[in-house]
Amino acid sequence: MIKKIITIILFILVINILITFKKEDNIKPVFSESENNSIDYAIYDLRVDDLGITTKNLNNYFFDRDIKILGITPKINSLYQKKLDNQARYYAFKNKTISNNINEFESTFKALLGKYGFNGEIEKVDLNGVGISKIKIYASDSKVRKLINNYSKIKIQ
Repeated sequence: MIKKIITIILFILVINILITFKKEDNIKPVFSESENNSIDYAIYDLRVDDLGITTKNLNNYFFDRDIKILGITPKINSLYQKKLDNQARYYAFKNKTISNNINEFESTFKALLGKYGFNGEIEKVDLNGVGISKIKIYASDSKVRKLINNYSKIKIQ
């Protein structure tokens, strides 16, 4: 009788050990979100007033394909700021390429200047481009840090 009880206990013990080993195969590693902060993408508002970025030289600063420009806010001359402030605030980029978006923005901005009779300013836009005060981008944290290290006058808003 004791041999049967010992055999049953050993049989149950062996089955438990086999089930335990089988469950360990289903365990998969899980990574914490904090380990991959440099890969996380987010939307950043950059203040670039002091850098002198215009629509003519925007490609020189944002040539990296991992940084996507979502839109720009023009720097408005204080002489006509009150007239244009409500209409020339933020311009969202709709096209894929920066140059197409800039051309569309410049033509819209020049039409707005022409509407209010600022023809001299239209010529300045043709020569120098439209000054930019803010840029909204979609990029990884590491790319934004690299951009700020390269151009210390860029501030995150």
